[in-house]
Formats: sequence, structure tokens, C-alpha cells
Amino acid sequence: MTALEIKNDVLQMIVNTNDKAALEQIRDLLEELSDIRRYNAAKAANEPSYPIDEAFEMIEAARNKNGISS
Repeated sequence: MTALEIKNDVLQMIVNTNDKAALEQIRDLLEELSDIRRYNAAKAANEPSYPIDEAFEMIEAARNKNGISS
């Protein structure tokens, strides 16, 4: 049994903790929500963005400069 209620941006649910599939689905949804929140925060920060390959090159260059191995 799973019961779900959303009121005023608060999520309440009752879940059978023996239902592994339901718990995995909840975990996946919470991870996705966390990703969306981080994405929205990054967009709101209005900081410059870089293509992923360029960002990795910048990180590796900084590591090499500081003597940090990957």
C-alpha cells in the first residue's frame, strides 16, 4: 500500500517498507528532484558554463598545476 499527499509543497506518503520496488521508485524520484533543484540553482546563479570536455580539461590542468593526481 502506498498513499501520497502533496499540500503546500509538502509531500507526505505512507509506504510499506517491505515493498522494495516502491522504495526504489521513491529513491529515484527524490534523486531526480535533487538534480532538478541543483540545475535550477545553477541556472539562477547566472554563472558562465563550459562544454563538458572543456570543463574536464580545466579541472585536469588545475590538478596538474597543484600536483594532484587523478
